[in-house]
Amino acid sequence: MSLRQQGLLGWLLPDPIDVAIAAYVAACEADDEGRAAAWAELRARGATCADYVARSERHLASEVGSTRRNASRLLATFVREAPPPPDDCAALAAFCAARADDAPSAEHALRALADVVEAARRGTGEGGAAAAAAAAAAAALCLFGDGAVRAPAFPRAARERFFDAQRAVLDGKAAELAAAASNEGAARFARGVAAAVDGERDPRCLLRALGAARGCGRAADTIGWGDAAAAAGLAAALSPYFPVSFVAPARNPHGVTAVGLREALRAALTAAPELASEALDLALECLRDTGASPDEIGEALTLAARAAEVCPEASLEATAEELMKAVAAVASTAPAPAAAAAQRLAARAWHRRVACARGLRIAARAATASPASRAARAAAQVLAAVASAGPRAWRAVVAAIAPALGAMVTGGGADAAPAVSDGAERAL
Repeated sequence: MSLRQQGLLGWLLPDPIDVAIAAYVAACEADDEGRAAAWAELRARGATCADYVARSERHLASEVGSTRRNASRLLATFVREAPPPPDDCAALAAFCAARADDAPSAEHALRALADVVEAARRGTGEGGAAAAAAAAAAAALCLFGDGAVRAPAFPRAARERFFDAQRAVLDGKAAELAAAASNEGAARFARGVAAAVDGERDPRCLLRALGAARGCGRAADTIGWGDAAAAAGLAAALSPYFPVSFVAPARNPHGVTAVGLREALRAALTAAPELASEALDLALECLRDTGASPDEIGEALTLAARAAEVCPEASLEATAEELMKAVAAVASTAPAPAAAAAQRLAARAWHRRVACARGLRIAARAATASPASRAARAAAQVLAAVASAGPRAWRAVVAAIAPALGAMVTGGGADAAPAVSDGAERAL
């Protein structure tokens, strides 16, 4: 056969790679066997991500939703099974992100995008590890762009993929984070996470989103916030979920619980000192609410105790007096674990050497007003916790409670008094 005849025959016969791609995207949703056969043919022909991207436009732009979904599914399969070289990852990530705005394509396109970031991390590229970090960073930016990818519009499964991908980026190496952040610090990440979590109602997605928010706070500890308002913006996006109000269904097939959501929210709100300052204000707002339930009070005390461990000195000093007043007022109505958190919070304030004299006087009055009551016992425990912080704290407790100490003992508070005494003895 002459070269001319071979060329004519090649023009007449379809490209085997095109044929296999067409077979894959035409398969119905249940035809796993058909897709597997088409994928095996593509692998046998040595097709790559670049080959697919060059041939996929008409399938990804099809008017038929199932065709676009299968085309994106094939894109995700190529990225996972035949990863691109790191030098191609930035362009491929942008290509995947462009598909994520389409509902039928979103889930698989986002899976592909997350795998592209991982492929860039694993490789070394022509420029070595630094080039790989830069490629991963460039790919990651597609997940945190200014409206380039709009998570709230995705189907649930796609949102789960999106938040998982965000968290994978934020849990990455410092070199990747710094390259992605450029001169913005973690501000771009914070804006991206805040925009994505805003309005999320599905508990499965929310749990993942809170994980991404925590990763953002940890990233900020590594590379800085860049913009002072970024932490406040992220905290504002998380604040509508506090206190957590969730009742798991009877069978709970997905395993999401109220306890898990509360812990994830606390972890996110205290992942960095700047976030913890916002969390302290959020907890105080709940404690000021006279209509808050015991569970809500307990959640606020627990959050405040965790935030006090992390927040900057100035934030705790500014709120210490009000915190002590709130602790004294609500400790008796909180569940037992939260009452313990109240004690830790009071002691932490003294460890930070801040003035809480007024709060101690309030606690002392609560401990002596009705000495046999639960409120008196709780207040005495708070005083004991403060007294255990050191000699200076012990002296302050004695000064606060001395005027009423006689009445506390003679008026039936003998059970409460030893708690303070024990705390003082430990301090000495």
